[in-house]
Amino acid sequence: MDYDPITTELNLWNYLPRDWSSMCTVDHQADPDVNATITCDVKAGDEAQWRLVDLRSSLTSLVESTGLEVAVNLQCEDGGSVSLPFPWRSPGLVKLTVYNCRMLDKYGDFATPAQNLGDWLRVVDIRNSVWINNPAHMENVMNNIANFTSHYECGQDSTMVSYIYRNVSDESSLKQLALDEHENGAEKVLTFLLILDKINNHCNYEKLEVQDESHSPTTSRNHFEFMVKDATFPNLRLLNYSSIGMTEVPLELRESRQKFPGSKLGVIDLTHNKIHQVGNIPPYPSYGINTTLILQFNNITEINMAMFEAWASVSDFLIDIRNNPIDCNCEMSDLLRALQNDSRWVKPAMAQYRRHLSIMTCATPLELEGHVIGSLSVSDLPCFVAGVDLKPAMAALVVVVVILLVLLIVAVKYRKEVRILMYTRVHIVLPCGPPSHTSADAPEKAYDAFVSYAHEDSDWVLGSLLKRLEEPSNARGCGPVKLCIHQRDFVVGKPIIDNIIDSIAASRHTIIVLSKNFVKSRWAMEELQQAYRQSMEERRCHLVVVVLESVPQSDMAPVLRRCCKTFTYLESSDSLFWDRLLYSLQVDDISNSRDSKTGKGPRTASTTSDEYDDIADREGNKESKRNNCDLANGDVVSGEIKEDSALRKALFLENMRMSTVPWTALARQLATLEWLSPPVRLISRGLCLRPRP
Repeated sequence: MDYDPITTELNLWNYLPRDWSSMCTVDHQADPDVNATITCDVKAGDEAQWRLVDLRSSLTSLVESTGLEVAVNLQCEDGGSVSLPFPWRSPGLVKLTVYNCRMLDKYGDFATPAQNLGDWLRVVDIRNSVWINNPAHMENVMNNIANFTSHYECGQDSTMVSYIYRNVSDESSLKQLALDEHENGAEKVLTFLLILDKINNHCNYEKLEVQDESHSPTTSRNHFEFMVKDATFPNLRLLNYSSIGMTEVPLELRESRQKFPGSKLGVIDLTHNKIHQVGNIPPYPSYGINTTLILQFNNITEINMAMFEAWASVSDFLIDIRNNPIDCNCEMSDLLRALQNDSRWVKPAMAQYRRHLSIMTCATPLELEGHVIGSLSVSDLPCFVAGVDLKPAMAALVVVVVILLVLLIVAVKYRKEVRILMYTRVHIVLPCGPPSHTSADAPEKAYDAFVSYAHEDSDWVLGSLLKRLEEPSNARGCGPVKLCIHQRDFVVGKPIIDNIIDSIAASRHTIIVLSKNFVKSRWAMEELQQAYRQSMEERRCHLVVVVLESVPQSDMAPVLRRCCKTFTYLESSDSLFWDRLLYSLQVDDISNSRDSKTGKGPRTASTTSDEYDDIADREGNKESKRNNCDLANGDVVSGEIKEDSALRKALFLENMRMSTVPWTALARQLATLEWLSPPVRLISRGLCLRPRP
């Protein structure tokens, strides 16, 4: 410190707000590291509010002239609140302690001159508190995202030594903005997250030694991925993330020597979580730093000799799993035998693990509860049977297992054929396989399927396909399907393209009769595009491709090649072709609307593609001959369809603009969209900007 505190020469109350006198005290001797300590007891009923901006305006000139350094201790009772804009910049403020407070104005300093003040804070200790966000401040962040600089995002990274942020929750206002229908809030939130993802601010916490974010109820599973992105911690010694409910050791902590390069990280505290296994620890060089991963009081139940030997192979890295509910089962026999062999515990790390085992106890089974593992022998385990030859029993067991395995392989290899024949021949839907959809799961449709084929293939379609699907005697008892050709069901005078679109939309499936003639027909390709669009909108297997004759891939349009790889693909020459077709049309979407007595149900609409030209010529409908169509804001252009992810993105944005999607469902969609990078999905889960230290 440049300033030597002399209490007789300086009275801070000459500078501090007068209305603080009822709740604050000043002590020049309480902390030898600072010139003065300001302690405030804040209650909900206080007439004055404690605000960081008031401290900033009070001390700025004094600090510039004297180099004064102060510590502020805020303790709240009965819901007391304080105004603490992140990242808590105030000249002279080097220590900040906040307990049990409602904190206001988190984003109050964003895009203001205050965010560019110098770094002063060395110690932050905030516990058992909650942020109450101001929607207007969050709106300001979204509207001025270009000002999201490293000076704001990184906080006071050049001076911070200890950062304790324990049991702090955050009420996000992103949800409020997203539900604002008049301002297109959901679309604004998505735009904000996409822009934020492109900002790459580097943070260098050059003096940070302790980071404690334990007991946090809102820590995301991707928190550590976001933490190490574009950040360095050269002097970090302790990470404490105990009691945050994690179920596995994050990759960033298992690979801490790579994710925190050059740091002095010695202790990683993950106690009192729900971790059940450690995972792989890569043998990265230690560079002379001894690291201890503390996993006490978790849910680790299984231990064995191979596990300890793998951990010991990582130099200068120790894993402490004491005080876990260890299951002393038969798999521990190798470990107990190894405990009797001193030569296997010579390495320093192995010797340490042996000392741990000498005090660790069993939690299960009940008869061994509380027994020290180091004192057990193999005969103590519940699976040990003395004097009995188990070889015959083991041999018989092996034979049985081999027979069951062969039967299982056969059943798995022909599982679909079994399901198909069980349905078409004996009318039983087996529970194995993909779940079927019923009419209760999907909206009611007028038709079972729309049949698209080339005019040259009419003989096969009308003579074989329609006959087998229409006539009850050929339906194998699965219920006939009445078919409808275009002359009977298309609306006279209605544009052909509209008839196509409406028929496909009114059908549960579209059957594509693929042949060389089909790929040459422009109307057939138009039907295919519309059917593909319907599949994407419904997110179900709408298309059924029937291969009438082999077509080279080089002759196929991109959308047709994609459909052949994505949707149900049936060969007309297959001996089980008609069974497979009935199964695809009826099991995947079993209709409960059929009359149980008459067997009547939805009809199947069909037409030939080349016959559309004759109708179009007669009606003079030029628009019917168009070769392109608009799909989800341009996803179909010149007969080609963009990638599925682009279509899902367009449909997702359209749902957001309609403001009909509940926020909880919207947040889940944001968190799983593959076209968003991990930091954006992280913020979508947290629904707030979680401050870095």
